[in-house]
Amino acid sequence: MTELRLLQTDFSAGELDPHMFGRVGENIYSRGAASLRNVLPLNTGGAQTRPGTERLVALPSRVRLISFEFSADEKYVIGIADEAMHIYDPDGTLLQSFSSGDCPWDADQVWELTHTQAANTMFIAHRAFMPKRLLRTSLTTFTLTDYAFDTSPSDRKSYQPFFKFADKDLTISPSGTTGSITLTASDDLFENGHIGARFLLGNDEVEITAVATATSATATVKAAALVGLYDLEPFRVENGSQVVEVTQANHGFSNGASITISGANAVGGITAVQLNGAQTITVLDEDRYEFTSAGTATSSVDGGGPSVKFDPTGAATQDWAEQAFSPVRGYPGAVTLHDNRLWFGGSTEQPAGIWSSRVGSFFNFDIAEGEDDASIQIEVGASKVSNIKHMLSNRHLQVFTETSEFFLPQGNGGITPSAVAVRRQTSYGSSNVNPVAFDGATIFAQQNAQTIREYLFQDSEAAYRSVHLNIAASHLVNDVFDMAAMQGNTVATEQYCMIVNGDGTMAVFVSARDEKFAAWVPWDTPGAAFDSVCVLDTSAYVSVLRGGVYYLEKFSQDSADNILDSMTAFNTPGGSTTWTVGAEYANETVAVLSAGFFLGSFTVSGAGVLTLESWQDPEDIEIGFAYDFVVKTLPVDAAFSFGSLAGEARRLSRVTLVIDETIGVVVDGQKMSLYNVGSDILAAPVSRTGIKQFYLRGWSRNPQITITQEEPFSVTLLGLNMEFTA
Repeated sequence: MTELRLLQTDFSAGELDPHMFGRVGENIYSRGAASLRNVLPLNTGGAQTRPGTERLVALPSRVRLISFEFSADEKYVIGIADEAMHIYDPDGTLLQSFSSGDCPWDADQVWELTHTQAANTMFIAHRAFMPKRLLRTSLTTFTLTDYAFDTSPSDRKSYQPFFKFADKDLTISPSGTTGSITLTASDDLFENGHIGARFLLGNDEVEITAVATATSATATVKAAALVGLYDLEPFRVENGSQVVEVTQANHGFSNGASITISGANAVGGITAVQLNGAQTITVLDEDRYEFTSAGTATSSVDGGGPSVKFDPTGAATQDWAEQAFSPVRGYPGAVTLHDNRLWFGGSTEQPAGIWSSRVGSFFNFDIAEGEDDASIQIEVGASKVSNIKHMLSNRHLQVFTETSEFFLPQGNGGITPSAVAVRRQTSYGSSNVNPVAFDGATIFAQQNAQTIREYLFQDSEAAYRSVHLNIAASHLVNDVFDMAAMQGNTVATEQYCMIVNGDGTMAVFVSARDEKFAAWVPWDTPGAAFDSVCVLDTSAYVSVLRGGVYYLEKFSQDSADNILDSMTAFNTPGGSTTWTVGAEYANETVAVLSAGFFLGSFTVSGAGVLTLESWQDPEDIEIGFAYDFVVKTLPVDAAFSFGSLAGEARRLSRVTLVIDETIGVVVDGQKMSLYNVGSDILAAPVSRTGIKQFYLRGWSRNPQITITQEEPFSVTLLGLNMEFTA
């Protein structure tokens, strides 16, 4: 037999999937554990009980939590529910609610919403409705309205995206140029959902006011008058001929149509009077037609000038488009802010579409003349239709679709209409869960809602990779539907990403990239289910389903501050044995702490009354639910030249723990005393720092050490040394 010692100084690999238990001798095995339940791995390698939660308020229904941060002092937690929105301050005080008239989403769409915020404004997007604008108007008040594009002072022009969804050959003929006119389409086009939508005829806008049939609609001309515009110098004449050839891309005219021309200058000897006026055309092709003038050309030349127009009345034109977002065409499902532009992505009819506002003008999507600050309107070009689900501003503008991951490269001048491209990087696809920026990368849930990936730029390759983050802890992630990232708080420097699973647990990923620290741990809460999570500055908030009621709860900054879940503090001057703790705790068994003592676990009456032991009459108590803290090592083993000890009987004889500020710990059933010899047992137990040894017995072919606690106090485990015989 051989005496061996196995030292574990850190838990930086986190809880490992049981399928990893055979990887004895690898670095990940020496840094991992079989269980790290309700543990927060520390940057220094240790393992600490996670912070508890404080109960803030009962929620009116199931909600999805998102954060709204206006400034360091003015922050809000927003709960989005089925046809409702509730806004709370950081202490859980309800400030304002919006109902169905303002909130067009249903219970399922709540979890598909995307959002972004700038200063006092948040934009919320979904393909089923016009983006919403949540505007903070004072310290405690907000408005929730439809997003509205800017318009010109006269309302003749709206600065929104337009697109021709119909076949390119479909034409529209206006019955007039001013006031109320009739639009006639060459094929089925109009629907009742078009009422209120704007169409672009050439460069002029009309607004649909009524739909008679699929090919006929009434519209109001928003411009001073509809005008047909030609490009610069649209005419071509040949010496000795009266025929004038006209270039007009996709003109849509038919043979024998009559048009009225104005604004033309003389061309090649044919006078302006002979060019302007009513002309009967002969179509040459889709981009050209000709007419016979009253004059004869004396030279062959292009001309006509810069301001040639035609009266579009009765003229069928292919040069038209309709507003990109409407009840008929759907709305953008993704929204973000990047480089001082508001970006929309992925509408119902343009699932691969990307649209940006002008620089610094979040309500103006005017493409103008394509200046550097003008709106950008493009589509993701890929072999498959790219159904955009999310857009996120990080190192670059990142685009996540249901099949692939993209980014928009940019130089020193940013992204501009003349310098824009969309590059596919990986092909995994994203779920509905909003990606989050975390530890220099972007964390996203893959389409299967089981795989978490890290979208990380590789400078050496000048490209992104989508690294499988939970490959060593796949058992901890299931049916992901919410996610938030904590970048550290006022007490702890650890940064972690909290992922809410479909079974009510949370998979928590703790990362310190420079230290190659990447640990997954499971968090759960007694007899309840985590349902949603958000981070507000340095505080994490959760919606928790307890006893059929949803509660807004806040994680404490540190486990030393609070070690209970759904904790509430009470005070009775002079002390009491009987406490009214409220209907929220009725018929529940709660743990009770007071002045550093654990008073025990008690069942609250149906009337919400907590009765302590007759000799217990504290002035201050904290009550809540004690959650299980479990650290369980991987099977104690070692790798030798001949292999591991797997299958061999081994006897653990002694375990030495290195602890820090710890009160009460249990190692394989052996409890560390709360008091040292000679301590005053009437005083609250004092935390200990240093080394604690435990002696064990028995042989096993799969020996493991389990570390738990009996009383709800903070535990910090810095390392352990295991002595065993094989």
